[in-house]
Amino acid sequence: MLNSANISQKNKNICICCSSPLEQNQNWFHCPNCGYKVRKIISKRDYSAMAHRNKDLNNLKEKTQSRFKYLNDFFSSKWNAKCILELGCAEGFFLHHLKKNQVHIITTGIEPSLDQNLAQENVDRLYKNISEIDLDETNKFDLICSFHVLEHIEDLESIFLTLKKLSAPNCFLYLEVPNQSGSEYIEEDPNLEHIHSFSIISLNYLLEKYGYEVLQNSSGHYESASYQNSIRVIAKLKSNEYNLKERIKEIVPSNYYIWGLGGDFHGYVKDFIDIESVSGFIDNSITSIQLFDKVFSTITPSSLINSQNLESLIIASGNNTNEILEYIKNNNIQFNKIISLKDLLQED
Repeated sequence: MLNSANISQKNKNICICCSSPLEQNQNWFHCPNCGYKVRKIISKRDYSAMAHRNKDLNNLKEKTQSRFKYLNDFFSSKWNAKCILELGCAEGFFLHHLKKNQVHIITTGIEPSLDQNLAQENVDRLYKNISEIDLDETNKFDLICSFHVLEHIEDLESIFLTLKKLSAPNCFLYLEVPNQSGSEYIEEDPNLEHIHSFSIISLNYLLEKYGYEVLQNSSGHYESASYQNSIRVIAKLKSNEYNLKERIKEIVPSNYYIWGLGGDFHGYVKDFIDIESVSGFIDNSITSIQLFDKVFSTITPSSLINSQNLESLIIASGNNTNEILEYIKNNNIQFNKIISLKDLLQED
């Protein structure tokens, strides 16, 4: 059964991919900059009682072989992934096909539907939900795959942050989603289960936002009669994601403030801070933030006017860096040291 609800307020205003203002039409909020869309009313489906969603076995076989070939051609048959995770693995045919060709790998699937009963025969480890996987050093994946799943997930931020925690250094991500509506003949995706609609540009923005470098992408891939045009992307987790915690300690040896609690903070900074070293969180519109099972009140920029000799500051917002620096200068606020997100990530 589908349960409808209004999309969350944050998605009504700002594109989750490129942070541009969203516009709206009858059914969607859409980004004129990158082509991303999100439904005004989302439809939640309980997949736990569903089964045999891949009814066309010939099509399933062709898709599986095509996806494997795309991956194999990219690595030129010389890839050393040992642990592989697939979100929404259905019957586990793709993971089974991978293992048949790369016998040394360990396959892990996530499947909430009753198709997990078949997947148990095709994968090494199986979970109903990603939250069931322990986030420790023994559960790190070299390759994470997802085929026509992301468009169904309401909270993409939580998924990407969890994937980063499950990723081994230099982890690869292999995704497939409908290219906008999925058909050149239809302007908007009619499938109410699909919350998000991506273009190649918007998907690239989203992956970059969460610390991935896009290595290859293409469109026009056949998924079904309804979705003849899909996007495939292979991306790699940037190595600096694993050095960020140590880098913060290196360039900010003492306590520090963090200014800006938007998407950049959650995508790049949040998971690498030492909460005991944070003197305060500064934001103009967010009054509190929950981190590590604790709720912290924020500091308004106006309360810092004429403040001197404050500890160091990390500006956790790429788009608003210049605006924040100008506010600091114009209002006589003095920090011992200011580190921008660009400096933190060592970007040119």
